[in-house]
Amino acid sequence: MFVSTQEYYLLVKAFTTRFVLVSISWVLLLASLVVQAKDEVLDVMAIELDRSFQALQEQPKRPYFLSYEITEDEVVVVNGSFGQITAESNATERVLDIDLRVGDYFVDNTHPVNAPGGDSPVNIDGWTNIPIDDVEALRTVLWLQTDRRYKSAVTQLTQVQSILQAQVEKDDQSGDFSQTRPEQYEEDERELDVNVDLLKQKISFYTQHFSEAEHIRDNTASISANIETRWFVNSERTRVKVSHPYFRLIISASTKADDGMVLSKSVTYEATNLESLLQDAKIIADVHQLIANLKALREAPLVDPYTGQLFWSVVRQGCSSMKYWGIDWKVTDSKTTMTARPFSNGLINTYYRSQLPFTSTPLSSNMVTSHFLELISTTTKA
Repeated sequence: MFVSTQEYYLLVKAFTTRFVLVSISWVLLLASLVVQAKDEVLDVMAIELDRSFQALQEQPKRPYFLSYEITEDEVVVVNGSFGQITAESNATERVLDIDLRVGDYFVDNTHPVNAPGGDSPVNIDGWTNIPIDDVEALRTVLWLQTDRRYKSAVTQLTQVQSILQAQVEKDDQSGDFSQTRPEQYEEDERELDVNVDLLKQKISFYTQHFSEAEHIRDNTASISANIETRWFVNSERTRVKVSHPYFRLIISASTKADDGMVLSKSVTYEATNLESLLQDAKIIADVHQLIANLKALREAPLVDPYTGQLFWSVVRQGCSSMKYWGIDWKVTDSKTTMTARPFSNGLINTYYRSQLPFTSTPLSSNMVTSHFLELISTTTKA
């Protein structure tokens, strides 16, 4: 069939027009899908924050900053002891934290002050359980909690201003808050997909070695898998969503010395995935080392109390630290007696079983660790 040039031109034009219209339709459809894919929780938080913040600007004491943060923790935990599973759980918790500030960037309701009697009037509101599956319930909770935090912030600011008027001006003139540029960042929400049966197998495998050691009186192991998702918006137009996995393994054991002292040790592993966490060769080696260390601690000798010269300045500086580590002081005629008292942790008790050279500096965790390692080395060689 013969087609004239004009007819051919009209056909091409019609085809081109139809192709363009179809292309535009697909673009609009994809755009609508992207809009629908936006995080609904962030949308509701941003809308409610803007509405509440604007409404509170009509109050005599207006807030200058408001933020909402929702944290969701989805956790799977498996516990075991001596090769047996003792407990397992799967839970999800969602909490809300609101930061509402009344005043200005220099002095607001969170300003630290010392009230008469030593108590500060500023109190920190805690977290609030909150739903995110029900949009209307989320709106209601956000509104109610914002109203409560605002009333609390106004009361706090009044108390802060009253106390500051009666106090001497401080050298530190830094403000209570600082303004920053808004951030926009969103991550895809992670899903907690773990093989609970695999976790049970690992717990049984790691803890069965403790049943072979006669001196071990108790042991526990716990694997936790956690996905933490956070939504954050504020009145400075920041909008952030992050979702991160956390995995943790804790293995602990204890023994008892002949004098009744309980000695305990533990090891902890953390990773962002199960493959990195469950390194069997390393974990089993650490378990055997833990068993050996507890045996060495159990058999370590007690040290006699120290009696000798001590500067009063050292006593004054180290008294609180010594009490924390389990040391009793007794001073008579410029002599100081230092003895260890029973301590539930066990590490410090064992520390005083070694020949402890007296030092004139307050004890620190590094010092304890140093002498502890010396004790293990000496006992192992013996």
